[in-house]
Amino acid sequence: MPDAGGGWRQFLVGRSLPSPIERVFGGQAVRQALAAAQLTVDEAYAPHSLHAYFLRGGAVDVPIRYDVDRVRDGRGFCNRLVTASQDGKPILTLSASFHRGDRGPSHEIGRPVGPGPDEVKVEWGGTLRGGGMIEQQFPNWQLRPYLVHPEGGVETRMLWMRCTDALPEDARFHQKALAYISDLGLLSAAFLPNPETPAGLASLDHALWFLRPFRVDEWLLYEQTSPSSQDGRGLNFGRIWDLEGHLVASVAQEGLMRVVEPGQSI
Repeated sequence: MPDAGGGWRQFLVGRSLPSPIERVFGGQAVRQALAAAQLTVDEAYAPHSLHAYFLRGGAVDVPIRYDVDRVRDGRGFCNRLVTASQDGKPILTLSASFHRGDRGPSHEIGRPVGPGPDEVKVEWGGTLRGGGMIEQQFPNWQLRPYLVHPEGGVETRMLWMRCTDALPEDARFHQKALAYISDLGLLSAAFLPNPETPAGLASLDHALWFLRPFRVDEWLLYEQTSPSSQDGRGLNFGRIWDLEGHLVASVAQEGLMRVVEPGQSI
């Protein structure tokens, strides 16, 4: 439908899958917002970046409405602004940019030397922030983490991951799936240098750049590290490589790391 400014706006309604987490998993809202934006863009354009802000915690038992504003349709790029809301209140905004692709130079940072997925025998388990277990929230994913200690740097998590479901060839499906899983664990990287800090966690924003083609049903290596935490916020960066060593995506996220006193909520 046309909006007051003469542009076009569409909306979709999404629901949460059964989850042990008390609030909507951030990756789910990012994935659904990207899906809503994709439906308004010609398939000749592929998403190359998205930037999301988490405004409120989402309730898992309330439908989420995704309003999509067609900000710009150009010859090379399209831009969309998505607002996710529950009961009329925004819980997330997401800006996504889509590109037809162009000829240009190419370079990339290679995958760090380390064990392959078959050499990491530990499956990631434990408790998620907000309650629930990792294996309950992500039953269709293989997650194999290990830690590295760069000389002169901070402790870094390396996570081999892949989806165990049979997935379609559609590249857009894999982009949405990566948007979902890219929210797993990145925020907690800020606690690797501060393991004893009794702080509550909440995502503030999430940015994702799609750099090269990939499949989430094939092994991907997710590097998660935090260069800084200060004033109750932690900054986290992620890089994702495929099994052949190609850099396929880059991620950034800032989160609230508020020291919580007994009886205080985050």
